[in-house]
Amino acid sequence: MTTPDDEIARLKIELAEQRAAREKAEARVASLTAKVRSLEFELGLLRKQLFGKRSEKLDPRQLELAFDEAVEEANAAEPPLDDEPFPGELLEELAKAEEEDEPEPKGKRRRRRRPRFPEDLPVERGEEIHPPAAERVCSCGCEKVRMGEEITRRLARRPAAFFWREIVRVKYVCPGCSEITRPALPPAPIEKGLPDTSLLVDVLLSKYQDHQPLTRLSAAYERSGVVLPKTTLWSWIEAVTDEPLLGAIAEAVGKSVCARSLVQTDETGVLVLDPSRAEGRFKGRMWVFCGETGELFYEYTPTKETRWPKARLADFSGVLQADAYSGFDELFKDGRIVEAGCNAHARRKFKDAHDAEPQRKEPKWALLCYKQLFAIEREAKEAGLDAEARLALRKEKAAPIVRKFYAWLEKLEPKLLPSDPLRKAVRYALNHRKALTLFLEDGRVELDNNRSERSLRQVAVGRKNWLFAGSPAGAKAA
Repeated sequence: MTTPDDEIARLKIELAEQRAAREKAEARVASLTAKVRSLEFELGLLRKQLFGKRSEKLDPRQLELAFDEAVEEANAAEPPLDDEPFPGELLEELAKAEEEDEPEPKGKRRRRRRPRFPEDLPVERGEEIHPPAAERVCSCGCEKVRMGEEITRRLARRPAAFFWREIVRVKYVCPGCSEITRPALPPAPIEKGLPDTSLLVDVLLSKYQDHQPLTRLSAAYERSGVVLPKTTLWSWIEAVTDEPLLGAIAEAVGKSVCARSLVQTDETGVLVLDPSRAEGRFKGRMWVFCGETGELFYEYTPTKETRWPKARLADFSGVLQADAYSGFDELFKDGRIVEAGCNAHARRKFKDAHDAEPQRKEPKWALLCYKQLFAIEREAKEAGLDAEARLALRKEKAAPIVRKFYAWLEKLEPKLLPSDPLRKAVRYALNHRKALTLFLEDGRVELDNNRSERSLRQVAVGRKNWLFAGSPAGAKAA
């Protein structure tokens, strides 16, 4: 027979089991909720990449709407640590700077670009058009005389034309012994080759500047009556991009870039066909190295392994500005190369967090800080400041914003869930703080690495046209 004590003990056990089951279910729900949130964030990024705007600019009105609420929430938060300012104080300062630096409102319509022509554009006079003879006889019976002319201009274009360029070598002979003398051929890009330098330049510019696939270029030439198969065009490209010619020039540019004390770099993927591989293709990498004085050096590598940039930068000593690619970490170990980060890259992660949850205040606060930092850089650029003067301006205006911004991030990070997109942005900024703030110590260092990213747009535009490199040799030639 069950006693009351036994019944109480049984109920306690059931209650404990139910509590454990409920806690397990709640943990499961929390885990799934976090997973759904993470997947929604990734889906949003993919949709943005496929269908969204490329611009990362925010409507200033969105930030203005967040000011009042943000300041109230920040001032209601827990007291700051170690005398660091409130986020609210930071926001108030940024809001004040926004009001001072707010440009005059511009019209919604963009001014359309007007056609422009060089002043020395040749003029070709066409055939004169005269009125019919009957119309040159007046109703009074007199014959009209010429009094002037009315000229109407139309822009014309003469299509590029092929022609044979003859190299005439005059031969001399001795009347007595019949010994013949003739001059040697002048040097040519392709020894004993068919193409003139002008044609080779047109092929290279069409292929790599205008991004025309060789099949399309061959068809364009055929419309002019000249049949040049794409295999012929490729053999010419391969010949002039080899080591003795353009390859040697490119290598000299690469050495010149790496001889500087500041280099910016980035890379992008290129699909390469290779029948020797099981899949018939692989993803190679195209790197760009930007020098201080504007030089650009592009280099193709079959993989993204550290050994490739390490080999290129073997003799380099100075500041290397790049994104936080882990493969570069080995380069920074001995102190010969100093890492500089890309704040546009860091900002982009906060922008992704903002896009995932547009009503959330914290990403907007971060974006507002970055907006002010980039405004300071714009001010320095418009004033034409040198590295020393730019560093002084940064220490005066940017350094206080950066110090308060990172103090706020350090207090914010422990409150965020691991799956929170905002936490990923915060962790990125904190983990790479030293590299991201090097611009406050060296006036030569840019706030971002956008220059090298812009330099790779040439590759990205070409990739949309030719889709892939036909071989590893083709990728290297590019």
